[in-house]
Amino acid sequence: MRVVCVSGDIYLPSLRPEHWNDGEVRKCWLANRTAPRPNTAKDLLLCGDTTKQAWGLTWLRDDVKKSLYAASAARQVNFHSSGHGGGRRESEWWACKNTVASIECY
Repeated sequence: MRVVCVSGDIYLPSLRPEHWNDGEVRKCWLANRTAPRPNTAKDLLLCGDTTKQAWGLTWLRDDVKKSLYAASAARQVNFHSSGHGGGRRESEWWACKNTVASIECY
């Protein structure tokens, strides 16, 4: 699965991959379950608040979407739960831990 975690200005877009330390936990969302909906993303895990905010602009700004995919990397992702939240106002999310071999999401 493609995984993206960025920092920078989401409006320029001036996005760059953010360093994610081994053992560090981040809040992550599946792009296809996150606004704007409906969308065609089937292979992207959005990690970190800046990344999620940038994804929210993709319905309006194709350059932001291209920047997110360009900053993403293919990783093994293992889901150990059905996620958290997912109510009417919040997208479903996971607490994901970066390891050398994979991303582990609970």
